[in-house]
Amino acid sequence: MSVSQSQFWAKLGRDGVYPDDAHPVICHCIDVGGCAQVLWDEGLSEGVKRHWSECVGLDETTTGRWTAFFSAVHDVGKVSPDFQYGRAPEPQKNAIRRSLGLSEMSGSRPHAEISGRALLPWLVETLKWLEPKARRVSQVVAGHHGIVPSHVDVKSSARDWHASRVELLDELARFFKVAELNRPQPRDGAWWLFLAGLISVADWLGSQKLQFPPAGIQVDLQAYVAGSQERCRSAVEATGWLNRDGGRADVVGLTDLFPFISEPRPLQTFVAEIATELADRPSLTIIEAPMGEGKTEAALFLADVFQHAAGRRGFYVALPTQATSNGMLPRIENFLAERYPRQSIDLQLIHGGASLSEAFEEMVRRSEDRALFNPVYGDDEEADESRGAVVAEAWFASDKRQALLAPFGVGTVDQAMLAVLQTKFHFVRLLGLSGRTVILDEVHAYDAYMSTIQSRLLRWLRSLGSPVVLLSATLPAGRRRELIAAWQGRNVDDVTIPDEAYPRVTSVTDAKSEPRAHHFAWNKALERTVRLGEVSASGLAEQLGKALSGGGCAAVICNTVGSAQRLFDDLCAAGFSPIDLPDDWSRNDPIPEGDLLLFHARFPFGRRQQIEEAVLRKFGKGEAIKTGTGSVQFEGTRPRCVLVATQVIEQSLDLDFDLMISEWAPVDLLLQRAGRLHRHFRTPRPEQVQTPRLLLVEPTELSASGVPSFGSFEDDGNGKGVYARHVLLRTWLVLKERSQIALPVDIEPLVEAVYADDWGEVPQEWGAVLRESREALEEQRSESCANAAGGLIMAPDYTRLLKQRSLGLDEDDPTTHDSLRARTREIDATVSIVLLQEIAGAVALIADHKAIDLELRPSLAQVKALLKSSVSLSQNHWCGHFSRQPVPSGWEKSGALRYHRPCILSDGGQYQNGRFALRYDRLRGVLMERTKNV
Repeated sequence: MSVSQSQFWAKLGRDGVYPDDAHPVICHCIDVGGCAQVLWDEGLSEGVKRHWSECVGLDETTTGRWTAFFSAVHDVGKVSPDFQYGRAPEPQKNAIRRSLGLSEMSGSRPHAEISGRALLPWLVETLKWLEPKARRVSQVVAGHHGIVPSHVDVKSSARDWHASRVELLDELARFFKVAELNRPQPRDGAWWLFLAGLISVADWLGSQKLQFPPAGIQVDLQAYVAGSQERCRSAVEATGWLNRDGGRADVVGLTDLFPFISEPRPLQTFVAEIATELADRPSLTIIEAPMGEGKTEAALFLADVFQHAAGRRGFYVALPTQATSNGMLPRIENFLAERYPRQSIDLQLIHGGASLSEAFEEMVRRSEDRALFNPVYGDDEEADESRGAVVAEAWFASDKRQALLAPFGVGTVDQAMLAVLQTKFHFVRLLGLSGRTVILDEVHAYDAYMSTIQSRLLRWLRSLGSPVVLLSATLPAGRRRELIAAWQGRNVDDVTIPDEAYPRVTSVTDAKSEPRAHHFAWNKALERTVRLGEVSASGLAEQLGKALSGGGCAAVICNTVGSAQRLFDDLCAAGFSPIDLPDDWSRNDPIPEGDLLLFHARFPFGRRQQIEEAVLRKFGKGEAIKTGTGSVQFEGTRPRCVLVATQVIEQSLDLDFDLMISEWAPVDLLLQRAGRLHRHFRTPRPEQVQTPRLLLVEPTELSASGVPSFGSFEDDGNGKGVYARHVLLRTWLVLKERSQIALPVDIEPLVEAVYADDWGEVPQEWGAVLRESREALEEQRSESCANAAGGLIMAPDYTRLLKQRSLGLDEDDPTTHDSLRARTREIDATVSIVLLQEIAGAVALIADHKAIDLELRPSLAQVKALLKSSVSLSQNHWCGHFSRQPVPSGWEKSGALRYHRPCILSDGGQYQNGRFALRYDRLRGVLMERTKNV
């Protein structure tokens, strides 16, 4: 076959007509390789390039050339009948067949697989590579559509097609000048997956039709090559990838970075002393301290030093929930705006509900002002400074995987954990995390399942050259040892941790270094004594009434949504007045009168956002008041108000209560909850609540031997325990005789007393109960760890890493079977429903009652409105029921809605299915009821 390379099409333009609208394979390969070169030269930081060049034993220029070449050859497999004819649009097949001299046929092999098959023998025969290394590169190239194959078979195809592919490979090798280069010698498997991620991203960038319009098969290749560099740089720059990370700047002191810190805490002072030393190599730093010690500022200072002293790329702050991520976003935005006042900085909010964040949407809108991207500074200094802005580039914001490629991010820890699960394009997430500081907050909140994934993530982050900062109120010594072992890739039994008192900073660098720990003094102003007591469920309303008779704010924390809803109803019946936020309420509106709020996760998303904002205004800091001495305090006596909530207020929300009542929970979580008592400096507080008090709801019953039954405290609605019974029993034993807790003095002793292997002396009749509950806990943990491990990618130093057969787990569809779902948390299957209302025979939104046609593709505004009406359910009956319902045809065309099911409520606000009913109430959220037999 005498066919020129330009006749093989890789892309067809808007009209899809061959040959006029064709973009040749060779042009596309040059485009993608060129984009990879730009990414390497300008898109990756100095530290990232240095790390990977050292990893493969080459200088940075040579490493970049190989990276560009391997990206370029990704689509060599499109030079095949399988693609040229088999993937051609039906109307164009005859024209393509005539142009290429094809007989009518239908190909079936994926072109990515053919690329790998072509590259392997070419590397061995032409460049004289050893077969094992050539095979690994071929696997990586063949994986650019999301899954790296576990092997590459070299099966010969028609000789003329093989010759054309070899010709293309030869051309690309000449273009990228790799034939005489030294070859990469990776020290572990991390390089291969970094390369896989970069190839995929370069392919996405090089496939932008606006930047790379069809060149046509009559293209002048010499002229096309001449303009390649400028074209590729423009394409990468158009996405906002370049010059949005702050670059390299002088390292500044902690008080310069945070001007509001006039006197650093001892923690912050110590971190400032060790930061430069830790910057030399990827390091793990574990900061354990009570709230109010400035852990977040310490972590951001470390990240800043790592970037500017060692050339690392930005940071990602990973939090346990979407709510805590949303709360952290403005804090990080302000930090970046102060740090880089004259630059445009890209910051992404990364979780499934990011598009519903008003603050994040404002940042996306800012990115559309192109004047921000290329500021022209004049002589006016103030005008110069006004040019900087923190924005969210739309290219990154369009997909969670792409969002993790941005230099700065705030989001859920799940988005980072997905990097080490066997999902499509997990290696793109690894690329995004490479060389950036990862800050993992609220680490104490992780269970055995999440901890297993976290451990594998830590091992990978070290190989990716990414420093990690872990923040926690406190960790059991055993977990601290596990984290260090995971980072170093060692057995837990081989790790010895220094015996330093709490609070402390523990740090470690490479696999062979010994951990170091440093104790620091806590802020004496944070010391307080919390009185402990008990209250019966039946006497709870009366207790609240008495305690708040002179005003003040109280929180009642329940372990389940159902328990919180029932308690809310009890308090309403006892005379408390609920705060009824109108459907169109916003953060700037006054809060309606009332003294009772309910906050949990089973409200529609938009309603939950409203309640969260009201909670922050009612129970947060409020307006600061300067005293005569210059110190800051906050309003002392607040009007009576009670917040009934679940664990949604446990983490990161800056709230302050005068009194707290809680159902029993593990001791570390109770301590976390107690940290919200008298958190802010207020004086005078109401007389009845001048001393912080934590009242625990009495267990439902005690056995004859005094063993408690926690009843509904443990039931999650599916007949499973919210918390392990063994941990609850140990917590009960530790706290039942106590009348007070000294914070933060008692934090570590209490946590160790509950989680240590030895439970000390207990009444004889308790021995059998504890042994039985511990056996159940150990069995559950073993099962959880095994379940988590089954979906993980292998460690980077595992010799057969690329031979692992990927499960291709689904990270988007929550109704996928467990065996095929990428789960970052061990929770029951969930289903996302959208609450709609039937009004006069039409379907309408529950908030504004606007009619909506489910068969039409919704507009962007309608998508947001529908998502604000969405809620996730995990109860077995409803999950099974709605998962079986079809997705409306209009929603299938929307990426944001394609996994949601409509729940159309009757005029009475109810949805019936047999004996089960769902009911929506603005004050209570979604209620689950069981009706009598019908």
